[in-house]
Amino acid sequence: MWTRRKGFGGGNATVPLVRLSLHESGLRLGPSTALVRPLIPTLDVSYDEIADAQAVSHRRKTPTGILLRAPQADLWVVFMKPRSPGQLFAALDVLERHEVAVSRDVRHIGWFDWIDG
Repeated sequence: MWTRRKGFGGGNATVPLVRLSLHESGLRLGPSTALVRPLIPTLDVSYDEIADAQAVSHRRKTPTGILLRAPQADLWVVFMKPRSPGQLFAALDVLERHEVAVSRDVRHIGWFDWIDG
């Protein structure tokens, strides 16, 4: 269920604190170890709850993350820093197989950008 909205209080974390897991029924973003479990919530989302996915980057043309959006305009999450662009594109392939709209065109996002549309 998507419960985090953009802005202050929306929260963020990345590798090595968070792990992205793709399953047959959906995906899970959650803490990578028990040590950070009290600080990082787990997000379980079915594929039909994802409006679209897009490759993103902060500073370079090589994609470094995946932007996932819910059908509601102000609900989204960015998972940054897969181990390699190959892993990122493999994750996008899985999303596409589950009929999620995917864009491999790399969108540049700044550290403090809001993602609108």
